[in-house]
Amino acid sequence: MFLASLEQPAKKETAITELSGPEPKPHKVTVEEINKAISEIPLPEEPEEQSGEAFKFIDAQSFTKKKPVSVIVEEKEPEKPKPVVVGELFKTYVVAQVGDEMILMDKHAAHERYIFERIKSDAEQLETQMFLEPIMVLLSYDEYDALTANLDKVSQLGFEIEPDVAPTVAVKGVPIILGDDNPADIISELAKNFIENKLNPQIELFDDLYHSIACKAAIKANDTNSGIELQALVNAVYGQENIRYCPHGRPVMITLTKRDIEKQFRRVL
Repeated sequence: MFLASLEQPAKKETAITELSGPEPKPHKVTVEEINKAISEIPLPEEPEEQSGEAFKFIDAQSFTKKKPVSVIVEEKEPEKPKPVVVGELFKTYVVAQVGDEMILMDKHAAHERYIFERIKSDAEQLETQMFLEPIMVLLSYDEYDALTANLDKVSQLGFEIEPDVAPTVAVKGVPIILGDDNPADIISELAKNFIENKLNPQIELFDDLYHSIACKAAIKANDTNSGIELQALVNAVYGQENIRYCPHGRPVMITLTKRDIEKQFRRVL
């Protein structure tokens, strides 16, 4: 019985071996089989283009070809500092800070050039302001003849003028931009300009006319202006590359850097 009990487990082990069979060998997957499997994967639909996105999608075909994923990032430009008015000198020069710079702006020269550029680029700035009663302006006879011969061009500049008893003209309206100033001086300047340019009196060549109107319309040195008005002027002029000199050639502003000022105070060498 003891021998029989020892032989039974051996028979059971043999039975298990016969049922399970030989152990399978591991199969090595080849590169060709991997590529074939990838190529059989259906491609997803291409996503619609998203406006305002800072990147673009790469389709699945790009991955099968093992191309590197590219990402396009839109770099935003750093925001430029804005001028801030900090005061005024001698009721003539506006003091403003722009980042690490200080600017001194001649308020009359800056405003004059600003108006000059707007007149040249936008005829609507020359809309006419009509007077309740005409203003009579006495000219020389030469000025009277030159002005009355060019009333159509004067009208394009926003003036409403009619000849009266020579050498007097009746001014019925002026450009709104001139405000409430007496028009006598500007009418005389217009007439003199027509005398000087009578050989080629084309309106686009009469920069002196625009200069005269801009000069009369601009704020003046020693005028009292609020901080809001000065800030509006600096905002309009600063950053305009074509506004660096007034129509007469004087600089509109000068700039001092923080380092320039600190060198004056010997804070830096």
